[in-house]
Amino acid sequence: LAGLLTFLDLGVGNGFVSHIAKVKVTGGFEEFRCTVTRGLILLALIGTVVGILLYLLNLWIPFETIISVETEQAQEDARVSAWIFIGLFSLGIPLNGIYQIFQGLQKSWVVHSLKSSGSILSILAVVILSANEADPGDLLMATYGVQTLLPAILLVYIVKKNWISYIYNS
Repeated sequence: LAGLLTFLDLGVGNGFVSHIAKVKVTGGFEEFRCTVTRGLILLALIGTVVGILLYLLNLWIPFETIISVETEQAQEDARVSAWIFIGLFSLGIPLNGIYQIFQGLQKSWVVHSLKSSGSILSILAVVILSANEADPGDLLMATYGVQTLLPAILLVYIVKKNWISYIYNS
């Protein structure tokens, strides 16, 4: 489902990669910082709008009514999983922008290394959670949640490297 909805970033993510690459070569450090900051802010705004729209859509047509589930517990699991998915998907739009910064800098190895580590972590979490008969929401967090939230680790690096501008330059 997440793959089907990736178009909701309106192509900004792909443009962000290209613009980061261009600015890193032709611009100065301050222009790079402004590009990183503005790109992440724009993706955060898009993620917020998408989150609100998906929230309203799920209120109007609840996910648990779309899929065929027979028990109340299955309906509750579907309901909780839908809300978790909406939150993660919305957060994933700006967080994926962090990966796109590194791709624009021709450092895709960082992205792939982190994603691979996240996959290993997810597998371990699923094995442990399954052995303890975890709820579907917990399993969703262990898989999609880990992969979606993992770029936040790189945000610490970006802030430490001073790639984010805190002052608005027109």
